Amino acid sequence: MINIGLVGCGAIGQILGAYIAENLNSKSRLSCICDVDKKKIESFFLKNSCHDCSVFNNYDEVINQSDLIIEAASSEVSGDIAKKALIANKEVMILSVGVKLVYGKKTGNIYIPSGAVAGIDCLNAASLALIEKVEITTKKHPQGLKGAPYLKEKGINIDDIGKKEVVLFEGTARDAIKGFPKNVNVSALLSLAGIGVDKTKVCIMSSTSYKTNIHEVYVKGMFGEMKACTSNEVCPANPKTSYLAALSACAMLTKILSRIKIGT
Repeated sequence: MINIGLVGCGAIGQILGAYIAENLNSKSRLSCICDVDKKKIESFFLKNSCHDCSVFNNYDEVINQSDLIIEAASSEVSGDIAKKALIANKEVMILSVGVKLVYGKKTGNIYIPSGAVAGIDCLNAASLALIEKVEITTKKHPQGLKGAPYLKEKGINIDDIGKKEVVLFEGTARDAIKGFPKNVNVSALLSLAGIGVDKTKVCIMSSTSYKTNIHEVYVKGMFGEMKACTSNEVCPANPKTSYLAALSACAMLTKILSRIKIGT
């Protein structure tokens, strides 16, 4: 029986915790959780029966008490959680992908789900040969980008965006991650799977006419060309998060615990 610890009980954390309790209880158990927002933890326990699940005030205790740690908190802490988990020889799944995620020769493994974007299997395989170009265009409703540091820096009022499509950002994945840390996990993921944050090109667009979170990926290399587009429904509890991102995390967890591994 694998003890799973959950750091972060927001929209994705709630879905993951419920999935573990309901679908993976023959191979694992949700042993402990933590979140800075106590109301989120209370909400989780009201919806799920996890009588033997402990609640801690910090993720250090979650790491100590778990075999597999799932980070579903934020990019601000994901790097530290990964580092500490690896040093402790624990398995860790990271959902908030940032620029700094590789920590040299340490034990343990890092798992990163495909999230809200398609084509990661193709990109992983293609990266074994020459890749010439990786581009992603992300299209989101203004409310899904609210609070992004880049918008504040450029003096962009998200409430001024109407039905007309507006290009808010064009640049490298490195700059996109800094400017939109809670909105472009997919850019960081593509960078890790492909040619890095400085060569991966990102375009972020917004319009009130967008009803879903859209990610259009283009990859060109020795393998040929790949175009993939996902039009993702948002999580009801968080418009910044795609529902597919939560399902992807559940699928990866199932894959980790399964003897049959499908996909690259």
